[in-house]
Amino acid sequence: MNNILATYQTVAATALFLAIKLHATSSAICAEENNSLRNRALSKILNGTSQPQNILDMEMNMLCVLDWNVNPPTLHSFAFMLCKLHPLSDICGESGVYLYESTRYQVELAILVPEVLVNFKSSTIVYAAMKNAEEKIYADNPRILATNGKRSLEAPSLHHSGMMVDSTQVIQCQIMLKRACQLPDLDYFIDTDRNVHSPTNVVEFCD
Repeated sequence: MNNILATYQTVAATALFLAIKLHATSSAICAEENNSLRNRALSKILNGTSQPQNILDMEMNMLCVLDWNVNPPTLHSFAFMLCKLHPLSDICGESGVYLYESTRYQVELAILVPEVLVNFKSSTIVYAAMKNAEEKIYADNPRILATNGKRSLEAPSLHHSGMMVDSTQVIQCQIMLKRACQLPDLDYFIDTDRNVHSPTNVVEFCD
């Protein structure tokens, strides 16, 4: 019985370990040299019932059983990747943060709107959400456009990155997302005094 319990604990810790490595966005967390630190931390959480090497062995077993099909593109992963390609992320730190967080914010709320999920691809939903955030930034902070020029700050075309998107569908999706939610002010996501209960403050904002 104890062996079965220990195996369950190792499986759970390994699944958590994989999720961290697959979905973490911090370069410090993703760094390869931090693997041993994460292993020891997970082993400590298990109160020593599983050694770090056991977690690594279980990780390989799980990946083989799953045939390495562990990282499908999700709405959040699309948001992270597309926002990193946007020029605002390099030109203006605060605007880049707002672009990403407000895109994620719309994506979370889109899950509650079946019409959006049924009628549009994930990449289209995220691209439309990013365009909405972009429009909000330019409307509330026109100085960015005056300094850098609108063309250089427009969202990257998905056609050039090998992802085909229908511009008509993007516009339709933008309209549906705008009906579903109102974007917060530009300083909302950088207010360090807030008690955040959701990764994108969705719960608090809706309250």
